[in-house]
Amino acid sequence: MGEEIKKQTFTADDIRSFKLKLKEETKYLLSLFREERFEDKGDVFGLELEAWLLDTDFRPAPQNEAFLSKLNDPTVGHEISQFNFELNIEPEVAGPNLLSRFEQKLDYTWQKCTQLAEGMGLRALMVGIAPTLTDDMLRPEFLSDLNRYSALDRRVIELRDGRPIKLSIDGDNEERLESVHDNILLEAATTSLQVHIQTRPSESVRFYNASQIASAPTVAIAANAPYLFGHDLWDETRIPLFEQSVFIDSYRDQNGDHIGRVKFGEGYCKTSFMELFLENLDDYEPLLPMVSTSDVGWLDHLRLQNGTIWRWNRPIVGVGKAGQFHLRVEHRVCASGPTVTDCMANAAFYIGLTYALARSKVPPETLLSFEDCKSNFYAAARSGFRARIKWLDGKAYDLQALVLDQLLPMAREALLKLGVSEAEVRGYLDEVVRERVVSGRNGAAFQRSFIDVHGRDFQGLAEKYYLNMSSKKPVHTWEV
Repeated sequence: MGEEIKKQTFTADDIRSFKLKLKEETKYLLSLFREERFEDKGDVFGLELEAWLLDTDFRPAPQNEAFLSKLNDPTVGHEISQFNFELNIEPEVAGPNLLSRFEQKLDYTWQKCTQLAEGMGLRALMVGIAPTLTDDMLRPEFLSDLNRYSALDRRVIELRDGRPIKLSIDGDNEERLESVHDNILLEAATTSLQVHIQTRPSESVRFYNASQIASAPTVAIAANAPYLFGHDLWDETRIPLFEQSVFIDSYRDQNGDHIGRVKFGEGYCKTSFMELFLENLDDYEPLLPMVSTSDVGWLDHLRLQNGTIWRWNRPIVGVGKAGQFHLRVEHRVCASGPTVTDCMANAAFYIGLTYALARSKVPPETLLSFEDCKSNFYAAARSGFRARIKWLDGKAYDLQALVLDQLLPMAREALLKLGVSEAEVRGYLDEVVRERVVSGRNGAAFQRSFIDVHGRDFQGLAEKYYLNMSSKKPVHTWEV
């Protein structure tokens, strides 16, 4: 999905040809699974971070083209709107300094971005939803100037038969937001930290299911998007916003509910990722039917199709520099920010908890029904640390207590087994995540605290947030 395409509009012949290629490549992927031809290497990790450009009044600034051109860094690229950009951090393998190596790379690139932005009269901000974003800013002229985004916008509206996208979110505080858009720029309002785990084929199902189960606590500890268009909604409003922003009625699940292209899923993975790629083939119309002349063995169409289905935990068939395929899970749950250190602490918690669950003697997916797993996720996205969720022993817990009493110790032990040093585990899990959970002060809580004290001054909130972010101190230490 991150690669540019050559056209913005597609014909019926394009769509038919793409479907034939997709079917052929899905069949080829099946042969890869049957013949076990994936790279047998795990414990490799990657990061992507999406962020905002704001002007000197701390309002979204549609200037990513000039910004990226001046930055001239191949690891920093476009996002769907001209307000956004994305950092891609080179993968790292497990080892004693795994987390600090990642932080050094991320911080180095982030500082380049912030310094350039300030030199241009801009501000770079990592946050789930920019507090100063208003409904009328999401106009078609602010799509990033790339074919893939214009094509995506056209195809979504085309597959909706021209019907506008209707956003409707009920908040915890009896607030309700309704908005109507004739384009997909609502998607641009959501920015995230994405964590990748490359897994051995024999462990891929366990890691995928573990990531699903871990999603409730990770979305809560990283929550950083309570406000949208001035409305106080979910702790992590990104979740319902993104699910509705590109909604196309693809099919109905076993309960008769309409399923879109942004989703948590309908069940655990059972035997291999192949199940999910068959879903991609059978249940979803191509959004970007760009026909390639490449050999079937590169899986270009299959990977492009997968990139336009936004599961919160996405299965990835990646290709390395030597042309060999590997499997990984992309965890898309965590909000962007508030600081580089907070991002790394969130990644550490996710990696540790997922490894603990994936390598436990009893598969946790046999202990927690998928219906409860899914309910946990949405409860945690809505209410954060205040959520009450069901866990592996069949009991219901306050999420804050569950993280402190059970999940942090699990994550800590798993990271140590992975070879991460005691000092790094202590620095990220004990000194950041634990303190954040004890205080209840994640990004969402900080934003609400500011508004409680100062009223609905979203410009003031963005400015205070920026100053705190620039201090590099983790969010649980911030003052309003």
